[in-house]
Parts: sequence; C-alpha cells; structure tokens
Amino acid sequence: VAAMLGRILPELPSLKSLEVLAKGSGLQAASMEALFGIFNKTMPLHSLMVTGFCERGGLAPLFRSFLFFSNLLELTLKELNMDEHDLRGLLESFQFIPNLHLLDLSCNPLGHAVTSIVPHVINLKKLRYLYVLKTGPSVEDWNYVRHTVKQALPELIIIM
Repeated sequence: VAAMLGRILPELPSLKSLEVLAKGSGLQAASMEALFGIFNKTMPLHSLMVTGFCERGGLAPLFRSFLFFSNLLELTLKELNMDEHDLRGLLESFQFIPNLHLLDLSCNPLGHAVTSIVPHVINLKKLRYLYVLKTGPSVEDWNYVRHTVKQALPELIIIM
C-alpha cells in the first residue's frame, strides 16, 4: 500500500493535507521510503501529520521529502519514537520548510534532546505554535527551551 501511495501522491497536484497514521501497524523503514522517497517536485502540501511510526532510525525518507514541501504550514510528528539520528535529520530539514506556522513534536521520547531544537526553531520566523507535550524533558530543559525560544520569537505559543 505504501509503495502504491508513494507513486500516486506526487501526481496529485492539488494535495493540501496528508495524514499517515501508522499506530500499531508496524510501518517499516522500507514502507517509509516507498511512501516518501519518490517525491521529486514541489508539492502544494500545507499540512502533514505522521503518527505512530515506531521503528527508530527510519524517518530519513520523510525528512528528505521536506525539500519538496516548501509550502508546508503545519507539521505534526507524534509518537514516532525518534532517536538522536532522526531528530538531527528533522532539525536539518527545517531549512526546507521556512513557512511553518505549527510544529507538533508531542509524545516523542526526546528527554534532554528537546533542547537541541532551540537553534533550529528560532530560525523558523513564521512559527506561531510549538507543541512539545509528553516529550520527557526535565524542568530545567523546559525552562531553557521556553526562555530561549520566547526571546527570539516572542509571539510564539509554546505548549509543553
């Protein structure tokens, strides 16, 4: 199914919203590659939600596809079990989605690594909402993220 969708999605010129809900289905890295690895032209996608992908280290095809999602306004990545490699790939891909208004990283086991989002998030000048609920940071990490990001983007609403 992922391979079939991967071939069809790039041919949908009016696609504005995409939700990939893999909760409990065990979506494998090969499926993620089949679904997102095929993009080769800019898409009009405004909203993307990926939820429930459990295999660590398999999100690179998704993040590479952001190169073709420059119109993205809302990005929700929940319950993805991201490891440090995945998080680094996500942060590096922010340069391709400069118009992002909403970023939701809730329910990912980021812990202290949540602090690494700060230098990347503050470069998203149009960002208005940042959700990092249930990511497991310490109170000190929360305070650092909130204080530093709010200094750079005072209008940003952060939900922690």
